[in-house]
Amino acid sequence: MKNLLFRYDMTLLFDAPVSGQSFTLRCVPRSDTCQTVRVDRISVFPKESLSEGTDSFGNFYLFGSARDAHSRFSVTVSGTAVTGLCSSLAAPAPHCLGLYRMPTVLTSPGPAVRALYARCEAAMPSTLRAAAQDAFIMEGTALAAANLFMDIFRSFFSYRSGATDVRTCAEDAMALGCGVCQDYAHILLALCRMAGIPARYVAGMLLGEGASHAWIEIADHGRWYALDPTAGTAVTDGYIRLAVGRDYADCPLNRGIFRGNARQTQQIRVSVTEETFGK
Repeated sequence: MKNLLFRYDMTLLFDAPVSGQSFTLRCVPRSDTCQTVRVDRISVFPKESLSEGTDSFGNFYLFGSARDAHSRFSVTVSGTAVTGLCSSLAAPAPHCLGLYRMPTVLTSPGPAVRALYARCEAAMPSTLRAAAQDAFIMEGTALAAANLFMDIFRSFFSYRSGATDVRTCAEDAMALGCGVCQDYAHILLALCRMAGIPARYVAGMLLGEGASHAWIEIADHGRWYALDPTAGTAVTDGYIRLAVGRDYADCPLNRGIFRGNARQTQQIRVSVTEETFGK
């Protein structure tokens, strides 16, 4: 268990004034059985209105508008989170998980992902392969298979910033052989779904400083278990969950539209530090 101090800063800079901006923000963490969150500050500038809601995946979000002309839009969210309160989250009944078994635009397999999956199948121990063919009836087999996929996949993929962007799908990233955390998540989602394992994308923050992070959760006998394929490990108490979905497109931390002929530059800075207490 950790006490984490977090701060999320996002700035959009426009090279010409824009107006009539509408935005949706999923950068405010909320409490669940694994984390208890206290949000101390939410700052959105400029804004004409600001409301809140919950989407179809259960994600909390803010939405609003900035009507007047502006050349800069910024968001700051800060607070504390107690993490590591449990090792898994409750998952819906199996018949409610169909949307997490199906491929999406960003996770549909092509030749590169199918070739990788063939390697994963060949490396499965016979006992695990038999369990997989029986729809993962034995508890723990889905998690074991996902870990195997993660280990094999990472030996053929490397981290490289700037090689991909938010529109890059799992197949294109695998063909390149490199990418960032979003690509690691999409490829592992594709592999798990090919095996019939319900799996979902998670956007969040990670202990340290930098940008937001992405990982996945797989369902195994009524529980969601989180894996970070970028690091090749199970998710620990150094992570803060923000939003979940079938892939990145379901849970972007910032999305919006505006009026004006302008190009935008996005700057994101995330800081998560562990709070220490004196004796």
